[in-house]
Amino acid sequence: MVEIGNERSNQFWEKHCQQERLEAGVERDIRESFIRAKYQDRAWIPQPTGEDREALSKQLLVCVASNNLMRTIQLLVHGADVSYEDPNEPNPKLKTCLGVARHHKQTLQVELLEQNRALSSPKPVDIPQVVTKKGHLYKTGNDRTGWKRRWCTLDQFRGVEYFRSETDPDCQGDIKIHEMLSISLCDEEKDPKYPHCFELNTQSRGYLFCADSKAEMDDWIETLKKVIPRDGAEKLGFDKVGYLRKKDPHNVGGWKKRWFTLKGKSLVYYRREREELSEIDLKKVVELKPPDHVSGTPEALCCFQICLPDRVYTLRADTPAEAESWMQALRHTQVSGIPLSEQQTTSARIPIIVHKCLQFVETFGLEAQGIYRMSGNLAKIRRLILGFNQDARGFLINSEEYTVHDVAGVLKDFFKSLPDPLLTHSLYQDFVLVMKEAEHEQQLVQLKSLVEQLPPVNRETLKRIIGHLNRVIDHESKNKMGRTNLVSLFAPTLMTVNADAVSMQNAKYEFMCMDKMIQYYKWLFEVKDEEEAKEKELEEAKEKILRAAQQQKVVNVGMTSNMKFLNTIYILSRSGDTYGTYITPETSVGEIVEEVSTNKSLPPDHYALYLVIGEGDSYRVLSSSDRLLAALSSVGSECHLCLKPNAFYESIKPFMHQDGWESVQVHVREKKKWKRYPCAVRGKSFVQFKDNKCTNEVVRLAVSELDVFAGMEKAVRTDHKNPMPTRNFFWLKQTRGMRGHEDHTKYLCTDSEQDLQKLIAALVKAKYGPEGLQTPLLPTRPPPPELAVRRTTISVSPNTPKRHQFATASVQVSLCLFFNLHVTHYLFVLCRVFSPLQYTKW
Repeated sequence: MVEIGNERSNQFWEKHCQQERLEAGVERDIRESFIRAKYQDRAWIPQPTGEDREALSKQLLVCVASNNLMRTIQLLVHGADVSYEDPNEPNPKLKTCLGVARHHKQTLQVELLEQNRALSSPKPVDIPQVVTKKGHLYKTGNDRTGWKRRWCTLDQFRGVEYFRSETDPDCQGDIKIHEMLSISLCDEEKDPKYPHCFELNTQSRGYLFCADSKAEMDDWIETLKKVIPRDGAEKLGFDKVGYLRKKDPHNVGGWKKRWFTLKGKSLVYYRREREELSEIDLKKVVELKPPDHVSGTPEALCCFQICLPDRVYTLRADTPAEAESWMQALRHTQVSGIPLSEQQTTSARIPIIVHKCLQFVETFGLEAQGIYRMSGNLAKIRRLILGFNQDARGFLINSEEYTVHDVAGVLKDFFKSLPDPLLTHSLYQDFVLVMKEAEHEQQLVQLKSLVEQLPPVNRETLKRIIGHLNRVIDHESKNKMGRTNLVSLFAPTLMTVNADAVSMQNAKYEFMCMDKMIQYYKWLFEVKDEEEAKEKELEEAKEKILRAAQQQKVVNVGMTSNMKFLNTIYILSRSGDTYGTYITPETSVGEIVEEVSTNKSLPPDHYALYLVIGEGDSYRVLSSSDRLLAALSSVGSECHLCLKPNAFYESIKPFMHQDGWESVQVHVREKKKWKRYPCAVRGKSFVQFKDNKCTNEVVRLAVSELDVFAGMEKAVRTDHKNPMPTRNFFWLKQTRGMRGHEDHTKYLCTDSEQDLQKLIAALVKAKYGPEGLQTPLLPTRPPPPELAVRRTTISVSPNTPKRHQFATASVQVSLCLFFNLHVTHYLFVLCRVFSPLQYTKW
């Protein structure tokens, strides 16, 4: 829709339209008639030139190889078969329209074809029925003192209207559809004479109605639920709003009706008059208990609990469906308990919490006796989950505070808390059936096919878990955990959500399935020799670190300016030359740029150091004054450094000397949806305004705490459900936490490249001053002898040590960082292993 646009679309749908176009404010009946004629009757489209369906389908086959989306739509509307197969095409991948579009990498054509599969069906399209209801209800006013009988009507266009009688032409009042937020039962307001009472809530007030019977009340509630907009809360800036009953801790069996609003990781509840009572900080949640886990109340199916370290909130909805809706919204604020598809993941599509827990266990716990069988400390497990909920990417597991059994407990709890198990509900019976009926060889073939049918995140996570279990088994002589032990622990955890509900007969086949996955891991997941070799080298490096720790017996060594860490700098690109150098907490970016450009004898240029995320999805140009180690630590492990000419500064240079920055229209990603706001840099702050008047601020962030990244993270860029509105994108990361905001990252798009450059230039100037990210012409001299000598003595290969290189401890650092065990995740290991003195000896 974005690619085609309204103008081009209307040129087709309204080509022969003789009547006037619709204007704002036109009556509903006229609007409905126009829209039905335009889309349902297709009254004004250009007619096909006599071709039959096969001819149109052949044209479609040719069209989808190009980017002409409008022509594809025309052919589909005129009757082309989206599933047509070319009988003369020998290549099976090019026989269908979908295959041709994929072959030519026409991603929007693929999307359009997949969305229109229904057009190939001979069944007529079902037109949804208009939602309407009429009848008598009792209504009370704002004072809630008296009830009056009113004739009420509801339809999905006009909303609710009420009259004195069925024949009265004068409407006494109405509630527009767009004003409706939620509907709830009434308890506190019940009058013995009017027991069947419900409340329709809007942003400004609640409307009380009462039916003659419970059945009539239920029918009104169900009908109203069909028309209440799902995005009503979102338009007010919330994730969810509505009435819930909160259990009174001071009154056994007592419930208080409260108005709740959910935004980010904050759940606030109010009295009826919307007077704020308290806030529940969802960052501190250690557990969310869904309805079927709550006992002791007659309304158990409608109840759920929010467990904090020091308090438990018991809440009750009107219906089980509403309770589940609230639970789903609350789960989205957590790492634990939300679907895998919505988790924060690494570039390898593995949830960050899983990645970090496995990394910790593989570094410290492969030889721990009873790993995964022994329980961890429950309080510490909850603290770990709390840390991941608050900031999964930035959270580090302290090896002195937590044991491997604590971390293993987090991993098991994470998989048990998933609403859909790792191997998915939809494929569960297929996995069991394969183990029941097939012969051994056929079992493996079908098992591999089922693994390939898993969603990408599930498949990659399963591969990582099974590979990890094999590494645990390799240390069975010390950890006493063989394949049988691990299968019995992980089969129910990965295949089902409620292991207690699985029959013993099925449990047997679950064990068989998991056992074969572990046994035939390399074949099932197509693990290549290079991948296996890399994993082996990685493990050897970790073992050397641990051996050094045991020999040194040094703990709690603080970070000092004398500590040095080996890091690799790529020259010009990831595929280019490399340079190994040591950095300390005090090393500046400018020092490294000068050292590398001089020692590598690069041609003179304005070089800059780029901090590149992933495979180049986005990057940040570092200032010469930035501390390099701090910059690396702020982004996590999936990054690398690249030295190349400062083209980034050249692109924003024309805007660096402008004074007084006007606002720019910016698309901001909020809760996975893009919204348009005016934004500007005012003084030393980045400001996001509510509207074009630029008077009401929505967000104000200190520029000094922001890092500006060009490009876009892969997960956002490839989100086809919520595509980016433009190609002019960048993102901001706040290094010290957004005050008043839970999301530490802002994803932004501008309408034009010039607006993008203006806004970035303003941010850079506010943070670094008028010179911004300008870099000097380097190198200015040939490499000095000491640098040349230094370069020859540093080897980034752990397999080719030199006698004169340096102390053993430094070799361990080289090993650790060479195998991509980056500073961010292993800093705490290094700080505890090596003393500051050893870093200065060489």
